[in-house]
Amino acid sequence: MHLLIPFACLQFSAARAALQERQLSNLRRLLCELAPMPMVLAGGTSLSPPHERAFALAHGISAPDGLLPLAAHARAVAGHTPGTTGWAWVSPVHWDVAAAHIGMANPATLQLQPDESLELLQAMQPYFTQDGITLHYESAVRWWASGPALGGWASASIDRVLLESDISRWMPAQPNLRRLQNEMQMLLYTHPVNTAREHRGVPVVNSFWLHGSGVLPPAVLTAPAPGLVLDDSLRQAALARDAPAWAAAWAGVDAGPCATLLRALHAGAAVQITLCGEHAAQTFGPRRHRPLQRLIHRLRAPTLAGLWEQL
Repeated sequence: MHLLIPFACLQFSAARAALQERQLSNLRRLLCELAPMPMVLAGGTSLSPPHERAFALAHGISAPDGLLPLAAHARAVAGHTPGTTGWAWVSPVHWDVAAAHIGMANPATLQLQPDESLELLQAMQPYFTQDGITLHYESAVRWWASGPALGGWASASIDRVLLESDISRWMPAQPNLRRLQNEMQMLLYTHPVNTAREHRGVPVVNSFWLHGSGVLPPAVLTAPAPGLVLDDSLRQAALARDAPAWAAAWAGVDAGPCATLLRALHAGAAVQITLCGEHAAQTFGPRRHRPLQRLIHRLRAPTLAGLWEQL
């Protein structure tokens, strides 16, 4: 069993202060009994965050920054054949454009209805067609996109972008992608869906974010990695920068998945846990030491505070 936890560490002080009030006893015991493995470094400015890199590596995927083919992989896992073309996700979003910054709301908070989303997709499709891209409906807040161009359009993960109050530094460098965003802002400004949303007092959809782009190599694992458990329990609170809710969610992860992993370890199973922050991901795996060496390791096990500094 391999437990992968995105957003295990957040870099703002309120989150660390809230977490200090939690014991996380099962996580602490796991860190005492498991050994650190090579760290996955992504850096705070990489387009692909550590948890996406760690997830990709677990499936045998290696790709340049911003081109981890996560959409294509998800397409394959869902039972479709992504082929050799590029795939990505397109999320309809609301941008708050001010003189000094651009903010982006979490698509999950937009209350976008399926019929609204489909109408917007159909209106936007002709513009994407100019670049050989076809949009496919997946859900109200996320669509598939396919086309050769997406194999080379590096994009920042939406998880990277939503953690920021100003998304300016994450804006795509690809000229055609920037052109599409500009065209969609003009198209959506007077779209009937947005007129109706304004009357209801809910945020309009005035742009989109492309993410998860790339081509899936034919030799990679196109099914869930055996034994991998991706626990996304911390994601929504982290993206909302809600420190108390994030710390409470961590307590739930500790009492649930971490406790399950600890029991499996004590039953003799080979287990791993990967903790992902904004800058790095650290995996801990089986330690094959003699009893005295295991005791020494427990005495020298990393503290949570020290680990958070690295992540």
